[in-house]
Amino acid sequence: MVVASQTTLHFIDGVEVTSASGRTFQAIEPGTGQVLAEVAFGEAEDVERAVAAARRAFEAGSWSRLGPSERAKRMRRLGELIHEHADEIGAVESRDTGKPLAQAIGEVHVGADFCTYFAGHAELPDGRTYPADAGYFVYSRRVPYGVVGAISPWNYPFLLACWKTAPALAVGNSVVLKMAEQTPLSTSWLARLTLEAGLPAGVFNVVHGDGPTTGAALVAHPHVPKLTFTGSTASAGAVFQQASRNG
Repeated sequence: MVVASQTTLHFIDGVEVTSASGRTFQAIEPGTGQVLAEVAFGEAEDVERAVAAARRAFEAGSWSRLGPSERAKRMRRLGELIHEHADEIGAVESRDTGKPLAQAIGEVHVGADFCTYFAGHAELPDGRTYPADAGYFVYSRRVPYGVVGAISPWNYPFLLACWKTAPALAVGNSVVLKMAEQTPLSTSWLARLTLEAGLPAGVFNVVHGDGPTTGAALVAHPHVPKLTFTGSTASAGAVFQQASRNG
């Protein structure tokens, strides 16, 4: 159970770590107004650490070049682990969001199902062949982007964390996730379970914080070639403007 004395940390390169600056913010339980946890507040240096870890993991190839059937197996295992711990994760989610416990647990199970569903995408055909003149063989193949930055909203925290990251992970990308600062707590469970499921350290990273500081640093990072964002229209415009500077 999350308590006020607990600190929720970033998850970088397979380890839970504090912010470089030591800065934190409070996670508040909507139903009571009580402080659930102190949460590490990520700034540019923390985002840099997470992106560097994700890039190292991608380039090492322990996940990006792993056979598709093995990636699918580990993603399915992640789904199984989430189902197994749904009651515990849901209890955290309920307090962090103010949702009824049964609803929160149900959404965790849906998140697990996303991991299982997208695991199958690792095994789908990933290229095409094209008509060509004699002596030529013309084909295309799909390759992972590298580091995918994911920025997710507050309304379905765990479910959306899975929805945004499972497709990217299944096809060999590494991920840096920034969850909405209003609901950061259940994401720690997801991070820990990726390791238990067999995803190598650095493949899945979490940096906590707000949009103007943490999210902006992730969006602007030159080594994040792909972004997935869900949020307000105004925030989307800011994300688009900043991301477009990196092509």
